Amino acid sequence: METLPNDRPLSQMQHWGRRLLDSGSVAIIGGGLIGIEMAGDLAFYSKKQGRPLQIALIHNEEFLVPEFTPSAGDMALEKLTEMGVEVILDEEAIEQEDGNVRLSKSGDYLQVNEVIWATGIRPCNHFMNRAHLTQDGWIKVDEYFQVEGAEGRLFAMGDCCDLLPNTGNQAMEASYILAKNLKRTLDAIERREEQHVVLKKAQVSTEIYVATIGKTDGVAMTPVMATQFGLPWMKNSTMFLWKVKKQIGLHKANKLGG
Repeated sequence: METLPNDRPLSQMQHWGRRLLDSGSVAIIGGGLIGIEMAGDLAFYSKKQGRPLQIALIHNEEFLVPEFTPSAGDMALEKLTEMGVEVILDEEAIEQEDGNVRLSKSGDYLQVNEVIWATGIRPCNHFMNRAHLTQDGWIKVDEYFQVEGAEGRLFAMGDCCDLLPNTGNQAMEASYILAKNLKRTLDAIERREEQHVVLKKAQVSTEIYVATIGKTDGVAMTPVMATQFGLPWMKNSTMFLWKVKKQIGLHKANKLGG
């Protein structure tokens, strides 16, 4: 599997974007949130440039996206199918030495030019002291986002640890709590009162999962219902950055600045 240096993230994304859109055929293995968003984006933008890709999305469950209900998964399936994506459910994919893909149950082969694995995340922890890591390689944190064994001087949040569900919604809500804890810790260090600092506990916010499918469509799963309106459009248009700006006060600064 080809990799690129990590020193130019934007260059990497541009390289892979051009390579995938020019490949002619792609197999995406894994029908979670990342997999269906990748399939939708490739279908949309390859069609926009006048060279539609042949895209196969392979998922080992009976419906797409583990966090979705079956009805929400079917909604995503319908949208991807309408965009020309071949969705293969309840199958496991095995990448062959020649770069093609074999389906383990049916034994069928898919001849493709590019294979994308979207089967989950793994920790990137080579720079961390093993004493701060769980057995699975994630950073160990307490309920205040403090890294265990770092004497209250190191905090971690997001994909690198497993304190909260791994979604953007959780990260945005938790970032506000983390910022408060960092501020209180720094103030306590300055006053030399680290032993008496009062921190705010992490809280699991309402679990909402939003998958964009192409530039203008998508599916959102909320505790109440699944919907294709509102939240998918908002994510596509703003990535919810307005919420982060509001939390840290940038919206006030923008108003004052005209």
